[in-house]
Amino acid sequence: MTEVSRLGPERRTPSAPAILLVYVLLATGSSCNWGFLSWWGLALVIAAAAFVIYFQLCPDWQGPSTDGMLAGILIGSVAAQTLLSTGQHQEIVRYAASTRLTWPGIAIKALMAAALVGACAYLTRNLLRWRFGSLIALAIAARVLVLFSSPLPQIDVFVSQTCAGRGLMDGWNIYGMEGMPSPYVAGQTFWHFAYPPLVVGCNAASWLLFKDVRGVWILCDLAAAGLLYLLARRSRPDDRLFAELLALVWLFAPRSLFVIEQSWTEPLVTATMAGFALAVAAGRGPIAAGAAFGLWLSSKQYVVLAVPLVARLRRLPLRAWGAAVALSVLLALPFLAWNFEGLLNNLVVFFLRSDPRPDSNSLFGLVYALTEQHIPWGVVLFYWLGALAWFTWRTPRTLAGMLFSTAGLWMFFFLMGKQAFINYFYLIGFTLLLATAALPERPPVANGNDVIRPPREA
Repeated sequence: MTEVSRLGPERRTPSAPAILLVYVLLATGSSCNWGFLSWWGLALVIAAAAFVIYFQLCPDWQGPSTDGMLAGILIGSVAAQTLLSTGQHQEIVRYAASTRLTWPGIAIKALMAAALVGACAYLTRNLLRWRFGSLIALAIAARVLVLFSSPLPQIDVFVSQTCAGRGLMDGWNIYGMEGMPSPYVAGQTFWHFAYPPLVVGCNAASWLLFKDVRGVWILCDLAAAGLLYLLARRSRPDDRLFAELLALVWLFAPRSLFVIEQSWTEPLVTATMAGFALAVAAGRGPIAAGAAFGLWLSSKQYVVLAVPLVARLRRLPLRAWGAAVALSVLLALPFLAWNFEGLLNNLVVFFLRSDPRPDSNSLFGLVYALTEQHIPWGVVLFYWLGALAWFTWRTPRTLAGMLFSTAGLWMFFFLMGKQAFINYFYLIGFTLLLATAALPERPPVANGNDVIRPPREA
């Protein structure tokens, strides 16, 4: 006899179509930010925040089928990539692609046009049998071409990581470096390196292997897509199309090539987060889950916000938490011993003392751009603590619920932060897709609030 239960935590998890609608808003919003304050992008991010609240309060909203929505998003995303991606920093026209196309840029556009044909093939199950493999190959080729199209992007992120990767092998004190050349003003320098020690190791490995610090970020981006696919196959073993579409939506997300080109480190965050989610879903044991969690915590400072949500999940025993802390400390220990003050100043103090960015897609940046005044820190702290309490309280004790709330919490945190650019919303979009991958297919409603109990969420 089929087991029937009352309203449970699976039913309180926002539905997959709802999550994907928020992803659409975020992907569109991030497409509008070209390094300047985008009113259109900011409005979409605020609208997405409203959707997050709505889906937390009314999680039983139903929408179109997940596969159909994913196919539509994939086609729209590849079309956007075809129009926007040149493989170069978009610095000439604020809301349009650069007109200075090199041969790799032309090749990228040609690849995206071919990918659009493959994406449209997903509208029918019988067309182009090798469409998934072909689209994966096109996504990889486009990422490699970015390195040739833009060998020296003019952004401090790329410059500082290149200095760190080369400097570590030469014995430089990474968190005490001074005089890194500014990419914006000739003859000027800047001194801070704002990334955790794990990033330094990735920078050094990438420079050693590829002579370009972005090589490892490409590998991380592809690994994130692969882990997303594996998690979706585990959650819905009979729905291969669902897993394929999720991975492709990520690989062809709007501005994904721009994130790679600029050398933002969010691909590391996505790969480690996906690894942790898959370790938890597969039940690989406390040490494996704890190590994956430790890598995720070490990938960027704001990941610490997810700790209360992971604790509420109640999937990690004490040994796993111990392994996570031990690995995080082990990764940071050489740099702590080398230059503790420099590490603290670069990773924490610098952000506390820095002025808000007027070009940030956030309310903090908006107020500063209009008035040159800061929002009082008491107001910001009250807002952040309120958001943390809200999402911790409302998070279902499921993997999908934890991931969805992590995306929402990050969105609210960045919305009132000093800086919020494409890379942050790129990360939120992936987190929403990962939450969708972890959500099993919901069974039909039986009677009223009674539902057929779904298979236990991985």
